[in-house]
Amino acid sequence: MKDQKIHRGPPPPRPTQSLVVLVAVFLGVLSALGAVLFVWERFEYLQLGYEVSALRQQERRMLEDLLPLEVEAQYLSRPERVESLARERYGMGLPAPGQVKVWKQVPLESAPPELRSQQQGAQP
Repeated sequence: MKDQKIHRGPPPPRPTQSLVVLVAVFLGVLSALGAVLFVWERFEYLQLGYEVSALRQQERRMLEDLLPLEVEAQYLSRPERVESLARERYGMGLPAPGQVKVWKQVPLESAPPELRSQQQGAQP
């Protein structure tokens, strides 16, 4: 009785060699795609880092250029300079009596609705 084997049905099917090869190829392709994606992502990360660095340098240069321009704008817009240009270049002078009209300012609440919406849209 020791030599007899008890069979309880057909033996489970064994994976064939071609199935094993197919799974191995699939896993290899999947690994290769993962590696390609990792390298591509790293490349994009480095490219963005270079772009950020270049933009920061450009911002620094622009800020350096801005200060002299602001100083020049303040110099050119001095009231005494504007007045002398108005008199000499454009022949302007102080207004004569009666040339200046002062308008009564209407409270915003009593203004027509279309003007109220324009005024509210113009406020920062």
